[in-house]
Amino acid sequence: MFNLFALAKDDAGSITNESLMRDLQNDPGFKQFRIFTEDLQLPRTTIVVMEKDGWRVRFFIRPGEDMTLSVTEVKKVMGKNAAKLPANFLDYNTEIAIVFGDDPDKRFTNDIIEIGEFVRGNYPGVVIFDQYNKDVW
Repeated sequence: MFNLFALAKDDAGSITNESLMRDLQNDPGFKQFRIFTEDLQLPRTTIVVMEKDGWRVRFFIRPGEDMTLSVTEVKKVMGKNAAKLPANFLDYNTEIAIVFGDDPDKRFTNDIIEIGEFVRGNYPGVVIFDQYNKDVW
């Protein structure tokens, strides 16, 4: 499993499961995916899921106090690379955790890149944080 965290400033609360689903479904690059919501019990939340050929991508939208990452800590972890972050990064208040299913044969590498590009294109100013490499996309 591989995770990325898309961090955004969303004071209006416009990043929702509904808007994400609509944008994914309208993107021609994702027509081969089945896109739906799934209700989880622990923690009790609804997520957006993309599925293709048995491979899944799950999106967890977490506003404000529900964020699992602290933007302050991300900035610290980035060290010298923190210069890549926007000047207002400490004001970012929404996290989209993107959880990619296992892909040992790397069949879905292009899909992972396309999903990252989709997020960057649909949420201007978003910072996609790769916790494993301690860097941003």
